[in-house]
Amino acid sequence: GFDRHAAGFDRHAAGFDEVTDHALAALARHALVVLDTTGASEHSLRMVARLREHARLTIVRVSASESRCARRVARRDAPVRLRVTEAQLAEIHARSLAAPIAFDAHYDNDGAWDELGARAFFHDLLEARGLPVRARVPELATARLVLRDWTDDDLAPFAALNADPRVMEHLVARLTREQSDALAARIRRDLARRGVGLFAVHEQSAAGPTFRGFVGVSIPTFEAPFLPAVEIGWRLTVDAWGRGLATEAARAVISYAWALGLDELVSFTSPQNARSVRVMEKLGMTRDRAADFEHPRVPAGHPLRPHVLYRLARPKAPAPAGVILGPA
Repeated sequence: GFDRHAAGFDRHAAGFDEVTDHALAALARHALVVLDTTGASEHSLRMVARLREHARLTIVRVSASESRCARRVARRDAPVRLRVTEAQLAEIHARSLAAPIAFDAHYDNDGAWDELGARAFFHDLLEARGLPVRARVPELATARLVLRDWTDDDLAPFAALNADPRVMEHLVARLTREQSDALAARIRRDLARRGVGLFAVHEQSAAGPTFRGFVGVSIPTFEAPFLPAVEIGWRLTVDAWGRGLATEAARAVISYAWALGLDELVSFTSPQNARSVRVMEKLGMTRDRAADFEHPRVPAGHPLRPHVLYRLARPKAPAPAGVILGPA
């Protein structure tokens, strides 16, 4: 790597050897080892060659535009005041592209998903190679709620929620128990791949936790002009309405999304769904009228087909002193 005084890419051969030794020791214990390197120097190439002597490596080339790399360097290195210039970033980029390492897969890290897309990609890559991997799902706590991973005990109350005509008023149809369980399985699968998604929401009380529904983020998979994007959404039981629980849970999810490095969240619903629109506005989301759309999964001519789109951008923080993203 390089230090803060010069672009000294080849200074730390001993450091690469030490990392290689640790990786080999972990492999001897049958551990999963993930190494991240630009492949920019002779030392990193030697490290890869040495590891290949002892184990089959899965090598992924991760690419992103230089502008996105610059933004991420600024965000990541701000606490240590690392001084990085555009010239240094360009040199790193050029060296990594030129590194003669054959790779097994390619990940384009220039999409809208940032951390979420990377987590899902690497989960699926490892799973395809027979490795039992699962992302760690955090537990988010608020004054009244706990947002967490799902359990089998959540399936019955979730099915009751999805069969309630009041809850499903602004959706095309209520769900059968089989359909509800299938939706829960997809939600749990997304959490296993990304570590974040539609969290099960439980209200805390003296009598114990009570299932209230879900709040979280998801990746829409239909076609629309505003996509790709990360959606924040919610579905709560009727006895949770009018008490600010959706807003309380969504604020916790938003804080977590910003901590992950996401730059924007969207939310959408039928304009008839005044409750959800009110939650979006309480969260500080702004309607993008130019992006209102016809939902392709709602039948043409159906009164719920028109949808409004709301956006929320990551708060902009002033650039910390000492981080240089410009000419040296």
